Amino acid sequence: MFFLVRIVASFGLFAFLAGIPDAARGQGDSNKGAVSDSTIVGELSRHDQYAVDLLEGLLRNNLSLERYDVSVITSTINEETGNPLGVVETKKRFISDGDEGRKMIVNRSKAEVIREDHGTDQRSFLQATIFGGEKQVFEFRPHVRRVMPVAANASVATTRGFPDFRFLGRSAFPRIDYEGLDDVAFVDNLHRYDAVKVLERSDTTLRIGLQGPPYGASSALVILEWVFDLRTLMPAEFRDYIGWQGKDERKLVTRERFSWKLVDNIYLPDQIVSDRLSYDRGANRELLDPPSVSYRTHHFVWHSVNKRIDPELLDGEKYSSVADFQVLVD
Repeated sequence: MFFLVRIVASFGLFAFLAGIPDAARGQGDSNKGAVSDSTIVGELSRHDQYAVDLLEGLLRNNLSLERYDVSVITSTINEETGNPLGVVETKKRFISDGDEGRKMIVNRSKAEVIREDHGTDQRSFLQATIFGGEKQVFEFRPHVRRVMPVAANASVATTRGFPDFRFLGRSAFPRIDYEGLDDVAFVDNLHRYDAVKVLERSDTTLRIGLQGPPYGASSALVILEWVFDLRTLMPAEFRDYIGWQGKDERKLVTRERFSWKLVDNIYLPDQIVSDRLSYDRGANRELLDPPSVSYRTHHFVWHSVNKRIDPELLDGEKYSSVADFQVLVD
């Protein structure tokens, strides 16, 4: 459902500070409203280049996060056509020592599940996983302590939901796809003259859009939009749409709103509020309304940023049971 794109670093972030021309103003919620002053086919217009600079600056900011220790408290409400399906609250601790390749995720979840008779069931669990770099993967659950070979690192990271913070602000959080990270595809789209457009501007914000080529062999299109805050140069909002070649129709898949904080010269999320939509398909594979919606609010507490991580903290041999991790999510 989620068509995700990738980006690589290049940098021209501050070119737009001279101001965005009034001609850059777009129209409404459509990708058609952008005005271009490019006179040479294949070249980005001056104000569309500002948009490219902002996206490249976002990546450079994200790549500055190399080591970290962060708690993410998430509240999720799942609804289907207006009927609540349940509420889940999680607190996760993510620790990564960067190039050393060692990571830890501790997950404490509490769920309130609404039954068909409108009663509720309460469920909770605690789980921890340590990825040991070139050693083993340690998994801890109630009454379970399991050691797996290092080859399981990528697949376990995906199933346990360890996020890739490089994708903050340009893919729905948490982005956990570790396989097939093809950054070249995004850069190709980013620098095509007709892909990135300024849609609308104000004194403090710039709304930009990116439309890529059809996805694979299908007619589905990648359509992404951002609202950048020109005071911080970071996205205040991100939207991910599904579109179709030759059609004006598009469907919203993800909407995220961001609050950022500056920590050691890196903008890091303080809060992300997201709406994630999923659609049933009709007889002709068309997406049917109304969608099911998952509302999520992520709060971030940054304990350490680009500081040395104590190796013993990520040593799976030091832990005997999942109860040893409770202190990390209290």
